[in-house]
Amino acid sequence: MQVLNDGFWTERSVGYLARSFDHLERGEDYGSTKTVIHIGFLDFDLPGIPPEFYGTYKLLNVKNNAEYSDKFVLSVVNLRHIDLATEEDKRYCVDKWAALFKASTWEEIKMIAGKDEYLNEASSELFKRLTDLTVQEECEARERYYKEKQYMVDLEKRIKKAQKDLAEKNRDLAERDRDLAEKNRDLAKKDRDLAERDRDLAEKDRDLAEKNRDLAERDKDLAERDKDLAEKREENKRLRELLEQNSIPY
Repeated sequence: MQVLNDGFWTERSVGYLARSFDHLERGEDYGSTKTVIHIGFLDFDLPGIPPEFYGTYKLLNVKNNAEYSDKFVLSVVNLRHIDLATEEDKRYCVDKWAALFKASTWEEIKMIAGKDEYLNEASSELFKRLTDLTVQEECEARERYYKEKQYMVDLEKRIKKAQKDLAEKNRDLAERDRDLAEKNRDLAKKDRDLAERDRDLAEKDRDLAEKNRDLAERDKDLAERDKDLAEKREENKRLRELLEQNSIPY
């Protein structure tokens, strides 16, 4: 009987059944192999298996469902689905036994047992055991053990999830770092290109300034020449006037 889902129940149940099946001593004939039946009373659903109250599993051919052997039988009673009990389950009182395990008060147990000899015998034995302080302490210790075990299982799941989330975040951060590094490389290249353009522009500015200085020098020379020409024209004009005044031909 398993109340808490510690995981891997299907593997555990097959392991229990296999160990019970392998009971032959060295030299015994395989024809002496006895049928082994494992019945698991569970208070949780098995993953991947449709809801069912009482299910039985055997070695079958997956193509035509032919039975390979009837000596290896595994049954599961799901205490959460007593309402799904079939008429056959009820005929063999499997639903009552399941309800007995789920009962939380003696009134419920007495009502379920009714006049059934075996259910009453089991109820009496259960009463004796639960009124025994030693048994109570063992039950309480077992309950604490399972609670602590479940807590550790849940804690381990949370830790694994946290580690998975952290790893995912680290991968995202690493991806972002790679993207950022790539962008930084692109920006650095653009900065280098801009710096190269700035140097080219600075060189052009220097060339343009040199040309402007040359033009300014030429303008200065031209202005000097224009001044000389103007002075010479003025001098020639005065000379002509003087020659004309003195009636001297030129």
